[in-house]
Amino acid sequence: SDVDLGTSSLYFKNAYIDSITTTGNVAVGGNLTVTGTTTFNGGTFTLGDSAADNVVFGADVNSNIIPNTDNAYDLGSSSQEWRNLYIDGTARIDTLVVNDNAAVAGTLTLTSHADFNGDLDVDGTTNLDVVDIDGAVDMATTLAVAGNVDFNGDLDVDGTTNLDVVDIDGAVDMATTL
Repeated sequence: SDVDLGTSSLYFKNAYIDSITTTGNVAVGGNLTVTGTTTFNGGTFTLGDSAADNVVFGADVNSNIIPNTDNAYDLGSSSQEWRNLYIDGTARIDTLVVNDNAAVAGTLTLTSHADFNGDLDVDGTTNLDVVDIDGAVDMATTLAVAGNVDFNGDLDVDGTTNLDVVDIDGAVDMATTL
């Protein structure tokens, strides 16, 4: 390790080499173009050194993207949001906050409870101000549903009320007592 090939002011023009093995650092002062498969093993891999740098993907990601620490890193920020999110599987989200609108094209299933702090529009005209299901139902306005309301299971108001069938079409038919 005591002989240099060229100097900092006298460079060789081109080097054609079959392979290079180095045990020290490699510094590139210009652009680096790599053709073929590139593997980085071990350590920390850092892209860029400031928010002014960009990482551009010209290819598809062909692996999982998994954070190093659970619940520690964000995807986007309040001032730099991702635009659209396309998911073809299941989204598992601890807390979902919708800032503007939410549209559900399929079935919305609530397995626990739902808090609606504003209006819940079922058909474009239904506005619920208050619904407390704790033994009593209190509504500040009238609930008017232009379409169908289907309860595929039981509707429990106080822990004991079970409705098998409710048809609201001018007549109310119930298979059990309310």
